[in-house]
Amino acid sequence: MSAFVVSKRDIDAIVTIALELGVSTRPANLLGRLLWEENVKSVAARYDMPARHADEHAAYLADIEAYRHEPLTLSAGAAAKIVDCYDYQSCEHDGWDASEARRVTAHLSVRLPHKGPDYDAAPWGMPAPVQSYVPEIKGVGESKWTGNGLRFATAAEALAYAEDLQGRWMGCQRGAENRRAGESTDPVSHVWQAGRAVAVAK
Repeated sequence: MSAFVVSKRDIDAIVTIALELGVSTRPANLLGRLLWEENVKSVAARYDMPARHADEHAAYLADIEAYRHEPLTLSAGAAAKIVDCYDYQSCEHDGWDASEARRVTAHLSVRLPHKGPDYDAAPWGMPAPVQSYVPEIKGVGESKWTGNGLRFATAAEALAYAEDLQGRWMGCQRGAENRRAGESTDPVSHVWQAGRAVAVAK
């Protein structure tokens, strides 16, 4: 059985519905950290992360420590799907069944509908929000899209960079149909300014 670390948006959604239904009296931020920590424990146990992926594990722990709840209201069916996904990803460590996180999701599972159109249409885990756009073009003789490491705040900026690249690189196909702005969850790295890409200050 595989497992993954759920997104902050998953935790936000579960905390929101848990507080709305009164299944936990913990403050939102503390409840979110508790839930996310149990999920990370599961993935860490499943893949021996502290030993094999120490940097990634440390990054997840830092995210937990920095967690601040942002209300995210879903339909009851969609919330049920997120809770089911969370349970599936979080049950890989020995302490799961006796954990407070498991008690919270067990109470939610009783209160939420696990069938119906909203449940069926909901994603298995919340998709990460789009944070930037990546310029993509097609190389000569290629049908697949190719991007680079630049990330822009708007699709228009990414398209402008892609058009400029088409004009100066012989290895790509010309024309608007051979450029696009792809969505990315990466942070913005550049702005399009006066006809060139300028790195943003970090």
